[in-house]
Amino acid sequence: MPVLTDGSITPAIHAVLPFCQAAEAHRMLENADNFGKIVLRI
Repeated sequence: MPVLTDGSITPAIHAVLPFCQAAEAHRMLENADNFGKIVLRI
């Protein structure tokens, strides 16, 4: 955790989608269309 909080490393984020597009996020994961995390914004 310390390396995340001090900014030494950052997670790879592929997309940030609104919660209403959760189905699209699942589609991206199932098809392996992502490189990194997909974040749902609430």
